[in-house]
Amino acid sequence: MTPDVFGIELVLLVPQMDREHREMINHAQSLRAAVTGGGMPRDEVQLLLKKLIDSVKNHFASEEELMLSSGYHGCTAHRKEHKRLLDQVYLVEKELPLGTIQVGGALACFVEVWMRQHILGPDKQFALFLNEAARHGVVKAKATVAGRFRS
Repeated sequence: MTPDVFGIELVLLVPQMDREHREMINHAQSLRAAVTGGGMPRDEVQLLLKKLIDSVKNHFASEEELMLSSGYHGCTAHRKEHKRLLDQVYLVEKELPLGTIQVGGALACFVEVWMRQHILGPDKQFALFLNEAARHGVVKAKATVAGRFRS
C-alpha cells in the first residue's frame, strides 16, 4: 500500500469503523516498514504482528456488536468472514516463529490485501446498511440523529 493508504475509497462514513480501520492500517504499515526495511529481529516483527492482530480482534468484536445492535441482516455471513480472516492471521502468527513463513514484504502485502478487501467488501456493505438506516431513522444501534456512532 502507498503511504496515503487510507484513501477516500476506504472511508465508510461510519466514524467508529473508520477510526478502527485507520488504526489497523497504521499497524499494518508499521509491520510493512519493519519487514521491508530489513534488519529487524524476528521477535520484534512478531510483536508488531501481535499488535495488529489485537487491533483486528478488537475491531471485529466492536463491529459484530454494532451489527447485532443494528439488526444487520448480513451479520452471520460477516461474522463467518471475520472468523476466516482471523484463522488466516492466527496461522501466520503461529508459523512466523517457526520460520515456515519468512519475514518479508510478502507477509506485509498479505495482511494489507486481506484488510483492504474486507474493508471494501463486507465492511462497505455493512456501512451502506448503517448509513441508509440512519437516514431513515431506523438504526437500533447507539447512534446520534446524524448517524454517527459513538465508540
